[in-house]
Amino acid sequence: MANFVINQTASKIQQILNKADTPDTQPTPNSQNLVESGAIKTYVDTQVSAGASITTNSFAPSALEDSTDGITATDTAVPTSKAVKDFVQDNFNLKAPENLGTISTSSLTTTISGNTPHDGTIVISYYDAKEKTGRNNPTDVFVKLTAVVDGVTYKSQGYDGTFTISARSGASFNITLTLAEAANNVPLTVVRKFIPFN
Repeated sequence: MANFVINQTASKIQQILNKADTPDTQPTPNSQNLVESGAIKTYVDTQVSAGASITTNSFAPSALEDSTDGITATDTAVPTSKAVKDFVQDNFNLKAPENLGTISTSSLTTTISGNTPHDGTIVISYYDAKEKTGRNNPTDVFVKLTAVVDGVTYKSQGYDGTFTISARSGASFNITLTLAEAANNVPLTVVRKFIPFN
């Protein structure tokens, strides 16, 4: 075995040997002492075993983000459920829908275009007027919807339906509804709404 020079005083070496000879019997916060492997296993089994609950008490206070600190893009702390709830309520409250008007048309093609007034969701609902007046059999009016929102194209089709898409403030949109065949003088009703996030 090779010889090594230990660059420590006899007193310091004795302190190190004492720590190795008498490790802690349970983990202790902020302790730099060695811990027995059995003590670590017991602690893990108690704290993380099946059925055990990890709560805010399982973390050091500095590792948690509570509601008064807020949540930031660069924060590495674990947010509490209350912090998340407060953040969502403060930043993503849905307001009442803004009614953008209703169109009643028998034209084969209807186009709706503009820019979103806020961050939010565009809602376009369409249906055959006959369907809303007690007619039980399926409507004869089949609609194809093509929407271009912020440069991205979306497509949908059906006898009636609702198209929703979230968009940023100022996003351009162009939504075209095309009837597969003439509506037989029964107007297609198109309801336009916008739901702002804030």
